[in-house]
Amino acid sequence: MLKLRKLILIWLLKPLLKKKCPPSMALFGEEAEKRNCYYVFLLSHGKRSAVIESIDSDAISGKQYDGNSFSKDIRILLESVNANDIEIVHNYKLNRVSFKGLFEFFIYSKTKIEYLIIYSHILSYKFRRLIYNRKRLATIHRLELLSALVDSYIEKPERGINLSDIMENIYSPMWIEHPDKDSSENKLNLYLDSFVESGEIERDKAKYFVKSKAISTLEKYEEDDRRHRRQVNLQIMMIILTVLLALIGLIQAEVIKIPTILDLTDVLRLKNK
Repeated sequence: MLKLRKLILIWLLKPLLKKKCPPSMALFGEEAEKRNCYYVFLLSHGKRSAVIESIDSDAISGKQYDGNSFSKDIRILLESVNANDIEIVHNYKLNRVSFKGLFEFFIYSKTKIEYLIIYSHILSYKFRRLIYNRKRLATIHRLELLSALVDSYIEKPERGINLSDIMENIYSPMWIEHPDKDSSENKLNLYLDSFVESGEIERDKAKYFVKSKAISTLEKYEEDDRRHRRQVNLQIMMIILTVLLALIGLIQAEVIKIPTILDLTDVLRLKNK
């Protein structure tokens, strides 16, 4: 039984590992359209603990996750591998399908149901991209961009952020194929250059890092915005009050006559009698 299980593992995993994905891949464009490769992960308590890179007659080999990346070399005997603790990710063209467990992968891949799922994803993506490309990329305000940079820095201060990441955060990953992408990217680049010159951010090669001045700039903008809104509200109230006073004056001068709603003249006359 143990030998049979080892043979099944080798039979299913060996072809996949011959088509394993490279460490980095294109997500969009012509290169992405050519993708047809696999990631094979080992799971521990439902989470990815290692990426499997090869298999032989005795064991699997790969890289264990160390908290930041898959970098630690490991080798695990096949008899210790549970088929349900293997995740297979198939990157096919612009799509990705994940299977938890070898049994699920076997059912979906051998019956070709996997490809029905993938092609339904492709049709859905092409439809969404058609709709997305018909819309103009919204113009982002300079201070909105700075606020987005600060939020990104707070989440991951050590990483910095590049122009492509900023575009993706603002416009979604589909921006890369939008007809207006070049003009929007150029405008965003000008904004970033202006922030570098005024000291809100600094550039290190292709990455941008937020400086403390960005916080004070945002706080000043928010205070100016609150002051502006108060002034606008005050002006609106003054206009309303002026109109009301003018109406009261016209009514008192009988320029504007208001019909009597309740006439008590006859009642008072009877009472006096």
